[in-house]
Amino acid sequence: MRTMVSREARIIDEYRPFLDTIGIYQDALSFLIDVADEHYGEIRNFASQKAMAAVERMVHSTSSRKAIYPSFDIRFPKFPSYLRRAAIFEAIAAVMLYRKNLAGWESSDRKRKKPRLNRRRNAMPAFCRGNMLSLNGKDGAYTVRLKLWKDNDWKWHEFRLSGADARNIEKEFSLSEAKCPVLKKHGCRFSLSFAFESEAELPDKKKADTICAVDIGVNNAAVCSIIRSDGTVTGRKFISFPGEEDRLMRIMNERRAAHSRSARRTYRLDRFLGNHNENLARMTAAAIAEYAASEGASVIVMEHLNPGGKAGGSKKERLHLWRKRDILKRTEAIAHRKGIRFSAVYAGGTSKYAFDGSGAVIRDKDNHSLCTFRTGKRYNADLSASYHIGGRYLIRELLKACPETEASEAKAKVPGLSARATCTLSTYISLLAVTASA
Repeated sequence: MRTMVSREARIIDEYRPFLDTIGIYQDALSFLIDVADEHYGEIRNFASQKAMAAVERMVHSTSSRKAIYPSFDIRFPKFPSYLRRAAIFEAIAAVMLYRKNLAGWESSDRKRKKPRLNRRRNAMPAFCRGNMLSLNGKDGAYTVRLKLWKDNDWKWHEFRLSGADARNIEKEFSLSEAKCPVLKKHGCRFSLSFAFESEAELPDKKKADTICAVDIGVNNAAVCSIIRSDGTVTGRKFISFPGEEDRLMRIMNERRAAHSRSARRTYRLDRFLGNHNENLARMTAAAIAEYAASEGASVIVMEHLNPGGKAGGSKKERLHLWRKRDILKRTEAIAHRKGIRFSAVYAGGTSKYAFDGSGAVIRDKDNHSLCTFRTGKRYNADLSASYHIGGRYLIRELLKACPETEASEAKAKVPGLSARATCTLSTYISLLAVTASA
């Protein structure tokens, strides 16, 4: 399969030359959004390239063709064709999304707020390689030349890229193979986001004999179990980042104390908290994929965690900040680049039942990461949950491969299969025994 990855490199020189270019690009985008919305009926059924060409003919005049809206060329003289086409694509996408939301609103009970078309969008330009951007690297130091608007003309400007960012990119990719970069703004500084394309061959799903089942949570960033197709658990790993967690808790305490002193918003602490929380999600996803690859797993299996719901208890704020869906998306992207499949299973009851089939567990009141089985065994609740996740995936794949009659007979002989929430690793082992004797 084909995957796309983006990496950012900071620009460490003066940032003011970018402001005029961004302003012109955003003004042009607003103009093009109005044009695309006005002629939506004409372009709605076109393919993307054909729609772009139709809008370009409306706003750009040539020696053999006069535009319907000649004011575009007058208002934006010498506008590069690459930026114009990028803005047209973005304008068409904005109008298409608005029209889709509007149609949904009109067909509903209209209790929601009517969607509106935002013409002033915080969009950033993309620079075409060779025509608007050239990259030069020497001894690990990279400089980039960009064509920007200055003194009523498009002129080349040279900037230095962060050496640390460039070296980090070079560890995985080659900057010479990067696609057209997009300008990004972080505070008062700018960076270039480079896109890299790679090919990965995923293993055959039917031949996957080793999976990595992962339970993510707050007590531990992740708990991984390596489970073979015969139900044998061959590896376990607890992934945690105590330094990051302590730093996150310290910022949360600082913000809580600031809120108790004053009702003013704590923008600085909120930004720090968001950055550290995102970094924790990034580290967790990378560690999960790295462990799965090191153990030779063919599939990474996680819970399908839906956003929403109310959190309570002493860790209410931490659960509120938990980036569960972000971790799943990042893990899936990294796994595909490493040639590992990704799958998600039903999340209900994974921590409620014991993996040995003895029934519901009793969670410790003081330490929620520990539990007690009906047999008196003390076990880690997150580790037991990871067994359940792996067992549910293996049950699903085994039943899908069986004929419908055999699957119905197996469900009748194995009581745990009656409900998805009660499926455990012992249920899968019992199902294996039933299918083997059939």
